Amino acid sequence: MINHPQGISFGRFIIRFEVVINSLVVMKGKQMTYDVKLIDADIKDAMLGKMRLGLDYEDGRVAELEYDWTSEHFTAVFHGHAPSMPKPAHPVLFLQKPITAIRSLMTADHTWPTDVFKDHQVTIEVE
Repeated sequence: MINHPQGISFGRFIIRFEVVINSLVVMKGKQMTYDVKLIDADIKDAMLGKMRLGLDYEDGRVAELEYDWTSEHFTAVFHGHAPSMPKPAHPVLFLQKPITAIRSLMTADHTWPTDVFKDHQVTIEVE
């Protein structure tokens, strides 16, 4: 990973983030668990796909995450209002943590990231 003036570079890919934050209330010292749910996905191969995830808290959907990638671009979109989440955090954190959690649960039995949802409950912790 290389910091790039236009975003974060992962080899050939540069991830650009555009985020607007009005206000952010910080709850120090309290950790919050969100459940990550697979809404839908269409993954053709490792370099071509789309995936939508839901972030749930106490049996309610609080945000949706949308990922779209090809061999030439990667786009991640946070659909929600980060400052009013049960545990507020930067939207980029809400986009990054589910991918990290899914990747950490993948085994040789999982072909695609979506396969993890067949045999695991995916959660993220936000501090």
